[in-house]
Amino acid sequence: GSPIAIATSLPGERERACELITAPLAMDHDQVLQHLLQTAKEMGFRIPHEGAIHIHFDAEKLKNPQALQNLSRLFYPFQPTLRRFFQTNPHCRRLGQWKTPIFEALQNITEKASTWSELKRYCRQQPDFDASLTKYCDYNLKNLFMPFPQNNTFEVRTLPVIYQADALFYVAQFFAIMLQ
Repeated sequence: GSPIAIATSLPGERERACELITAPLAMDHDQVLQHLLQTAKEMGFRIPHEGAIHIHFDAEKLKNPQALQNLSRLFYPFQPTLRRFFQTNPHCRRLGQWKTPIFEALQNITEKASTWSELKRYCRQQPDFDASLTKYCDYNLKNLFMPFPQNNTFEVRTLPVIYQADALFYVAQFFAIMLQ
């Protein structure tokens, strides 16, 4: 019942012909990725100028104040280091650091909330929190705060296009370990 393809025009300065999107991968990650990437290569897909890899992780374990505070203290200050390490594509437009109200709200969250619903309520009461919450940043928290349980993910958006399945798998593993 959901569309699998949408075609629309983009402004002339944008180059984004398509996306490769998978269902959640529970097993055989490297083999599934290798098959998909090889198929894309065989079909003549090229890496666009603004290309990036986005990986979504299940966010259920992040839905507690201590976990989210720890995540913010890990990803916010080390964002420039992670960008250099993973060689983020400098041509990607919809990336960047979390806006200050997001980071500030998460810094003292364990003093203000002990449950996920208290955390959401507290964050939403902070000036400019909702207005600052966007998916267009290196590490997207928006899905955690939206009322759509099927989109319960933390998204890493800062990775360059990686056409090798094993390298992509190791990058995903790196972030999975950081999230644990």
